Amino acid sequence: MEDSLKQRAAAAVRSLGKRGRTARIPDSVRRAVKAYCDRARAEGQSWRAISHDVGLSASLLVRLRRGTGKAGKGAFIPVAVVTAAPSPSRLVLVTPGGHRIEGLDTTQAIELLRQIG
Repeated sequence: MEDSLKQRAAAAVRSLGKRGRTARIPDSVRRAVKAYCDRARAEGQSWRAISHDVGLSASLLVRLRRGTGKAGKGAFIPVAVVTAAPSPSRLVLVTPGGHRIEGLDTTQAIELLRQIG
């Protein structure tokens, strides 16, 4: 592996100095660490070994690489809410007595419960 990537990543992290857990990591440091992580993971290194090399926790490195969480951009992703009409055949009922009823509409379920009741 290119030792320069490793050295750049470690130097970038050292340049942060003493920081709190919630301190934002600048983009330049994030890019240097991500480049080293990508290369090291491609070569089969563990997150633990990489975190030792760089000086950041393994969980933070995973988030940096993915670009999520406090360590990077993309913690929120766009979603589309789709409204689906409830299907009467999706009724699933489990009684306290352990009977499981599926695939019936409400009227049929009530009638069945009366019969086994």
